[in-house]
Parts: sequence; structure tokens; C-alpha cells
Amino acid sequence: VVNSEAGRVMLSDHYMHSATGANMMMEDPAAWLVKYGFGYRQEANGRMNMGLATETATNTALHNNLSDEEAEAVAVQEFDDLMDGEVAEERDWVGPITKNFLEVLRPRGRPLTYQSKRSLHLPGLERKVICYTDFGYDDVIIDTKATKNCPTSLNFKKGNVRQQAVYSKVWDKPVALLYATPKKHAYFDVTQDMIDEAWNIMLSAWRRIERWDRMFATADDATEFIPLNTDSFYWNAESRGIAIEKWRH
Repeated sequence: VVNSEAGRVMLSDHYMHSATGANMMMEDPAAWLVKYGFGYRQEANGRMNMGLATETATNTALHNNLSDEEAEAVAVQEFDDLMDGEVAEERDWVGPITKNFLEVLRPRGRPLTYQSKRSLHLPGLERKVICYTDFGYDDVIIDTKATKNCPTSLNFKKGNVRQQAVYSKVWDKPVALLYATPKKHAYFDVTQDMIDEAWNIMLSAWRRIERWDRMFATADDATEFIPLNTDSFYWNAESRGIAIEKWRH
């Protein structure tokens, strides 16, 4: 669905900075423009819903002392509800992934927060920054990532590190990343050096987003300066079609 108001201004009055937006801007400016400039919102697919279902089931299990089998059943039900009857291969993965999340998180006990939200103004930025964390504990914020392939190092997950740097700076806490596939999991603490470097990158990206907003009166104007390349994972058939039409003029 494309926002009918898009095209009149570069960014809406409701726009707020986020880790997701900054990462998208750096990795695929055209995809960023389609989402935030033209207001396109992609429908959740099986991979997105896999993450939502496993996180929700993990949180439910931690707060209700569910067994692995009970937690897996919750994950499947959550996935089915999110998919609204649509069949997807990820349905077979959500239970085992939830079990692997719990193997790491259960010894920590119940999280203090889940999907905690903060929005704030930062010096040097016109727009607010908004963020939502996964599992918050006294001593760490842990972000869970449901995936098909576990990384062996955070060197291959720079975007995830940048996201965690935002959470660490906003909440003033250490942060970690927990990846899980149906077969295994991998846990990484994000070092302070990594946080500091990534935070500066995010601030730079947000500042440049605001400069773009001042440079272009409309999203259509921005297409004259931003090359279109729809090869990244951010695109689907619908958004490609929208982009081809917008960049045609």
C-alpha cells in the first residue's frame, strides 16, 4: 500500500528516525525512498512473521514457565495467526527456533521488559529517534534474531550491531545479539568499541536523512538524484513495480 499523501513532501510530519531507517538508507537508498518518501508499507511475509512468532512465544514461555513443547506450540499458533491461513515453509521452523532461544534465555529468568519503547530528541537532530527493544534484563538488552543461518561473527552482521548500538546508547546498558536457527544458536556480546563506532555511523546517517529532507521538496524530486537498483532483499514484486513507475519520469 502506498501512502496517498506521499509525493507532496519528502518526509511526513510523523516521520521519526530509527535503526531500521538508518540501515536501509545506507544499504539501499532507493528502497528507503520508496518506504519513507513514498510511504510504501510491505506486507509481512513468512520470514518476518517467523521473527514475530518466535519472539512472542519466547516471551510467553519465559513469563509462564512453559515447557519447550508448550512454547513450540505457542510459536506455531502465533505464526498461523500472523499468516492468516497462508502456507509458508517457516511454519516448520518457528518451534525449534523458539526452543533454541529459550535454551539461552531461560537461565536468565523472566525479562524485565519486552518490546520496550522509547522516543527522544538527540542534540543535532531535528526529528525524534524511536526504538523498541526485545528482551531487557537488569544488566543487558538482548535482541533475538530468527534466521536460517547462524553467523560465526558479528563482522557479518554490521546492521544488527548498529541497531544494538542505538539501544545501548538510549538505554545506557550493555547489549547482545542472540541468533537461532531450527538447529542451533549463537550468542554475541556487543563490545563497547563496536557500540561507539556504530553509534557514530547511525548519527551520521540520521543527519544525512535530514539533509535529504531539506534538499528535496518531494520524493519525486529525489528520484532524479538516487539511482534505482532493486537487487537487495528490501524489494518485492510490488515495491519493484512502484519504483519502476516512480523512476520512469
